[in-house]
Amino acid sequence: MDRFPNLIETFIREKQEAKELKLCVADWLDSASRRASQISIATHVLKFLHSDAKGTNVNAKVGKLEDDQNWPYVTTSSITKIKEDVAGNGAAMDVGRFLQLEVDGVTLIDLITKDDSTPFVKFAENETQLMSWMSGFKTVLIDKKLSSHTLAKQVYFPVEKSKYHLIAPLYATSLSHALYDKIKNDRYSEKAKLVRECKKMKLHSDDVVIDYPNLACQMFGGTKPQNISRLNSLRGGKSYLLRNVPPLWVSLKKPPLKKNAFWQEFNKRSYLILESFRIFLSSIQRIDSNKDRRDQFQKYVDRLIDLLLQFAGEIQSMESGWSLLSEISNSEKVWLDSSREDLANMKELGDWMDDISGYFAKNVLDKLEYKNNNINFTDMNYDYLKNECLDVLNWSS
Repeated sequence: MDRFPNLIETFIREKQEAKELKLCVADWLDSASRRASQISIATHVLKFLHSDAKGTNVNAKVGKLEDDQNWPYVTTSSITKIKEDVAGNGAAMDVGRFLQLEVDGVTLIDLITKDDSTPFVKFAENETQLMSWMSGFKTVLIDKKLSSHTLAKQVYFPVEKSKYHLIAPLYATSLSHALYDKIKNDRYSEKAKLVRECKKMKLHSDDVVIDYPNLACQMFGGTKPQNISRLNSLRGGKSYLLRNVPPLWVSLKKPPLKKNAFWQEFNKRSYLILESFRIFLSSIQRIDSNKDRRDQFQKYVDRLIDLLLQFAGEIQSMESGWSLLSEISNSEKVWLDSSREDLANMKELGDWMDDISGYFAKNVLDKLEYKNNNINFTDMNYDYLKNECLDVLNWSS
């Protein structure tokens, strides 16, 4: 840590030269320690929720921030090296940059948190001045009085009758910055550019292309991102958001074990087609048919047969033998559990196709309530539906 005094002198000298000031190091430290209360060095910052919100920022590093390997979520504690943010009065941001001066991975604020005043001893005239600096710089870590704000997000969480906890969520700026750095490196580093070029040229590379599909970018601070925080300014106000949506629901495939299980499930899947088909047939006023009506009729029949084959294909892809415990008919077993060797002879006979086609035709007519609705369409009958299905089964088997 012997390098800190030289680092401090260099930092202050450069600031003085930039502003043409002539202050000794001790005078600048006096000023900086007094202005330190105007800023916060934090991992969670309030202003990201609303630029005019005024309240407490939090530095999780000062508390018990431990990485639990069994914790299933990504949090600030998941970051190997946490980069703290600086928020508050823009006129005092230089104090924040000063306290983040680093030597071998250790910052000034890290030492101040541990009450290690070694870096400042060289510049202090006496112990009182040294303690004054330490006390002033510590104010950047936590507010003396915790507070929220009307423009901040707040959750009143009841704990017992007439009592509650006030929960004030804060923006995890350090975690956001770690994500920003990671994505920026994976996209724009020289290594990433080289790998992408290899991919474009179809050349081999030992490295892989890392991409982030459906990435969103949220902006903070408008044209003045520095008014939110220092890290936000370094990011140009950008904060990346990964795609966060629930997974698509996929039901587990179950074989039809009950007697009518296959046709019950088919009816569920075909409900909308059958309902539209029924309305179409009921809307026909004249008894005789014409080409347009026959074409429309055929489309409905084809859609139902396609759905039948698609559903059957799902069951046929299951591990063979499931039908040994099933109550469905032998014809359905031959069709749906097609890999069973003991049913090979029945399959070759082909009688099962006639049965399945008959089941299909009867099922469709029953669901359309053909007789009850007095539907009278010359092509709409049991034999027609059965033969249409039988032709497809013969062709696909």
